[in-house]
Amino acid sequence: MKPENRTESLLHFFGWQGGTIHQLSEVTGVDSNSLLYDEPNQNILDTSLGWYENRTCNLAHRLSSVEKYRGNTAFWLGAATAGKENFNND
Repeated sequence: MKPENRTESLLHFFGWQGGTIHQLSEVTGVDSNSLLYDEPNQNILDTSLGWYENRTCNLAHRLSSVEKYRGNTAFWLGAATAGKENFNND
């Protein structure tokens, strides 16, 4: 997935209309290079949870889990690679 698509996916997660990968890195607790370029490991449960949460959960639920997953690279890579085509319309 292209880096700009990952950024869009994470912006959606937070309900932001705009922002930078550096702002997303700060709030997720994950290095910006990891968010943009690391490949998610689909065998890690947290990766699937991040993907699922970004695609199916409403904004209030997504925001309630931010602190729980802060610094969890697997979760945020899952959320970043969810792709915007099937997002729950908040």
